[in-house]
Amino acid sequence: MRRDGNSLAFVVRTDGDIADATREIRAAIAETDATLPVYDALTYDERVKIASASSRFGTVLFTVLAGLALALALAAVGLYGVLAFSVAQRSFEMGVRVALGARPIDVLALVTRQGMLLVAGGLALGFVLAMGASRLMASLLYRVAPNDPVTYLAAVVLLVAVGAVACYVPARRASRADPTTALRA
Repeated sequence: MRRDGNSLAFVVRTDGDIADATREIRAAIAETDATLPVYDALTYDERVKIASASSRFGTVLFTVLAGLALALALAAVGLYGVLAFSVAQRSFEMGVRVALGARPIDVLALVTRQGMLLVAGGLALGFVLAMGASRLMASLLYRVAPNDPVTYLAAVVLLVAVGAVACYVPARRASRADPTTALRA
């Protein structure tokens, strides 16, 4: 038994059915004083679940954000891999371009432009999906509007920067291609 101000709390241990025990306790209290209200009758498991809800929410939120960070890293690595493979497949073409007088900066611009088109397509699709998901997550956001333009702008800038870096490395490699080696292969 615990007394908090004007309320009295009982903790009862039972081996039987919880619903039956709750009914018997309510009946005993009503028999003693019918004006006493009986409320908040919960099992121990329910109390533990309520008490740990905020820490569970934090854990779930942390897991989701970690998953998003992992997805971003995988997207950057995947974009780099696709571009590097594409440039490797087109090494003959790049060698021909350089042999015919294309400057390395032209080859760099060509490969970067093609990679950034992929990034732009991914951003457009991601924006549409984010707008839909923001409606689902509106109740979980604190002091941020579901369609906050600053948040979307920050995400776009970050993803464009990651995409630009992922495009630059294979593009630089393609621009340095030796035309004689590429043409022999």
